[in-house]
Amino acid sequence: MWGIARQGYIVLRQEGLVRFWRRFLFRSSRVHRFFIFRLDLTGQIPEFRVPPEVEIREVSIQELRSLRESQGRNLPAEFYRDRITTRGERCFCAFVSKKLAFISWISRTGSSGFFKPGPFEAEIDGVFCLPEFRGMRLQTLSFIKIAGLLREEGIRGALVAVHFENIAALKSISRAGFTQIGEFRKWNMFRWRPKRK
Repeated sequence: MWGIARQGYIVLRQEGLVRFWRRFLFRSSRVHRFFIFRLDLTGQIPEFRVPPEVEIREVSIQELRSLRESQGRNLPAEFYRDRITTRGERCFCAFVSKKLAFISWISRTGSSGFFKPGPFEAEIDGVFCLPEFRGMRLQTLSFIKIAGLLREEGIRGALVAVHFENIAALKSISRAGFTQIGEFRKWNMFRWRPKRK
């Protein structure tokens, strides 16, 4: 209970009252449907040319904190995830011309709470692309880079959950080679058991 209250407080402080209220209304106004996707890391991973101005890499929590401070503005909650959870997640960022553009978090324990990855799987969650950098396929490029790194570490599958109305993310995940393996429904804090194909 206190964890949820603490998370809400942190998001409120970082995003401001208007964004926080919109997020709350979106989450609690109806039952949401999510698709579960998996990328088999034992097979072929699609290849894309990364433009020279784009850099994708893992960042430390200390580096993320200094990146946030250098932004000079409130960022979405995904950029403050290290203040919410302590589950040993790893942070990956994409930079365009050395400007912070995209973030995603990797977890071996199932940080979203939507599902629990298997022993040789990892979950990609907490994904966000800043609006001024959308349309550059940063999610696809980041997921492919992350998939390659996970495969080198012996991970056999990468999982991700996507809201069924997030068309841009669905296209991006498809381009990165993910296939749908299930779905689940969620209303606010309550979720129905995932259905796997």
